[in-house]
Amino acid sequence: MKTTTRVIAIALVCAGTLTGCGGGSGGLTGNGGVTRNATLDNTDDAARALAAFALSQNDDAAGAAFDAFGRDDVCNQGGDTDDSSLSGNTITVIFNDCQTRFTEGTETVDSLLDGRLRATCNDGIAVCNNISATLGNSPTPLLADARVQENGTTTQDIMASVSGDLDFRTIETADTTQEITTSSLRADVTDQQFNRSFRLTSERLTVDIIENNNSGATSTRVNGALSLTGLADCLNGGIDISTESPVITNDTGDTTAGNVSLTNNAGQSATLEFLSNGNVRITANGDTQIYTDSDLENFCD
Repeated sequence: MKTTTRVIAIALVCAGTLTGCGGGSGGLTGNGGVTRNATLDNTDDAARALAAFALSQNDDAAGAAFDAFGRDDVCNQGGDTDDSSLSGNTITVIFNDCQTRFTEGTETVDSLLDGRLRATCNDGIAVCNNISATLGNSPTPLLADARVQENGTTTQDIMASVSGDLDFRTIETADTTQEITTSSLRADVTDQQFNRSFRLTSERLTVDIIENNNSGATSTRVNGALSLTGLADCLNGGIDISTESPVITNDTGDTTAGNVSLTNNAGQSATLEFLSNGNVRITANGDTQIYTDSDLENFCD
């Protein structure tokens, strides 16, 4: 059960807000790939792309949904996982309208999971640091719903249908922990708290994060394609992302260095330079502008 729980949690957390965060070998399971049709006419277009990627990495609700699966009282509000199975190094979990409620401190989580997740531990079930997973059972996606309340006030309410393929590897040394997520996923997301819906798609998008266990600083490389549609003033289409030098984040979560390029299928491009003060210098179509965190928060509402 412990390994099964870990595989499930990794699969959904890597799907971000029940969205795409990686890109593996091959395309989406029955969903097609990313069309690189987002415009990069100006620096704001590139800023929208950066904001869309940040949105795709928001895993708070995802983690809450799958925290329920690791509990002894999973499905305590209804449903089951009775049809799940283990064959060799492959785990198949069938969530049958699995509803779980749990409280930790002042936080209460209501989770609903329905559908199939299949995962193979490529390095053996006893280790399972190298995982290949398929979310959903084509053409039926995996449905996940998580509502988080703090002292009775809703702080997150996300529902998503997720399908596709995901690979995850962990490499640990005495000083660093490296997590490499590669996947091709599609997620139809409804943010019920803010009354908005959107679709996120990733194709061969790789997120490679190395954390220094001593300082807490991280080094991140992102390569592959990402698409977001459905949100106002946000990325409306797909782009290719390529990391020229890793994005460095300090122990307080501020970016301090790194260079990333964006391209589309029309031959347009933009560059993102992460500065030591936490700002981002963006160049597109001959123009250069500097964006703060608060500037970026104005996109993808």
